[in-house]
Amino acid sequence: MHSLKSINPLKLLVQFPKYRNNLIEFMSYLQKEHGDAIEFKLGGFSGLFLNRPEYFKHVLVDQWAN
Repeated sequence: MHSLKSINPLKLLVQFPKYRNNLIEFMSYLQKEHGDAIEFKLGGFSGLFLNRPEYFKHVLVDQWAN
């Protein structure tokens, strides 16, 4: 798997109001602007956006113990 791209949470907060009623469109924006594997931190929450099946397999199956 490629390394994760960390994005500034302010970029998420600025864009979210435009997409809050359409989360699929928001996820499409994330993929187009930031790629297929994104890591972000928002307050005390750490998030991971994955947009490819092989990335899910890597996280959930191959690296389940981490």
